[in-house]
Amino acid sequence: MAERTGRTVICSIVFMDIVGASKVPTNQQLEWKDRLNRLVADAIADIAEADRLVLDTGDGMALCFLGDPEDALFVGTAVNEACAGMADEDMEAFQLRTGINLGPVKLVSDLTGRPNAIGDGINVAERIMSFADQGEVLVSRSYYEVVARLRLDNEQLFRFLGTKTDKHIRKHQVYAYVQSYDDPARAGSEDGKETAEAIAAHTARPEPITRESATMAAERLSTYIGPLGKVIVQRAVPSAASVDELYNIVSAAIPDKADRALFLEETPRRKTAASPRDAQPTEPPPEEPSFTDEQLKQVETILAKHLGPLAGILVKKAARTARDRADLARRLADHIENPEARLAFLNAMGVTG
Repeated sequence: MAERTGRTVICSIVFMDIVGASKVPTNQQLEWKDRLNRLVADAIADIAEADRLVLDTGDGMALCFLGDPEDALFVGTAVNEACAGMADEDMEAFQLRTGINLGPVKLVSDLTGRPNAIGDGINVAERIMSFADQGEVLVSRSYYEVVARLRLDNEQLFRFLGTKTDKHIRKHQVYAYVQSYDDPARAGSEDGKETAEAIAAHTARPEPITRESATMAAERLSTYIGPLGKVIVQRAVPSAASVDELYNIVSAAIPDKADRALFLEETPRRKTAASPRDAQPTEPPPEEPSFTDEQLKQVETILAKHLGPLAGILVKKAARTARDRADLARRLADHIENPEARLAFLNAMGVTG
């Protein structure tokens, strides 16, 4: 981050604020802020430190993402969802208002020499946040225009709310992020209330999709397309009548045909669909390689020197089918175009040839 200080960059900014923090005792404020800090730390753990900057704003925080714009959406929605989950179990839990913007910020240092950021990008993110209701995630037009074109069906993740005017008489076109599978009817309703059609569709499911099955689908999809896999699954759940149909819908987001077929084979119900009577004797499947989280993190760190944030996604994907560490290294090396960099990666992995 130090080498970027003094530069003006275009980045994605998440501005989040704890609702009602100023109305509770100081000890409660500190407890809520500590919880928020922990939630954010978990959400950004897989994002390289050089690609993020966290700014304390008192009753909340501003997060600047200098790399993948989708990181902002993933972190913003993940933290908001975690807060909603705590509220379901703890009446003393807090709720957030969240605004996301894409705009210019100037990277500077504060009085203590620590990285800081200022600029219109952060100001607009705060204005967008000010329009949000409790538990709502809103995004600016500039952020929407970029993210809506990054992946198939991203446009459907948002609903246009119209043009809103802030306290400085500045107008903003605002979009709402569609609610997750915890609120299946919200996505199809302008006012957030369940319509008769949404209720009928939800209750007619022969086997309702559970939070666990949706989470599993999101994790599997994310190994192919990255963090936005979770968001795509959340958006697809309201229109899916079964786990099978959910996998079919979200598989369209996987561009590679072979990867798409592999993903569909992982459908839980599809795996167990064959009847014992129809099953044919087969040889035991080869034992899957056992990579620990620590080992994969080490590989990701080495690969990130050459491929940046994409390293995490590629490592998880390759680890699913790699026979051993050497095979994993060679699979990952194929993604490095520069011959010298490719050789350096293989050497770092302890693989020759």
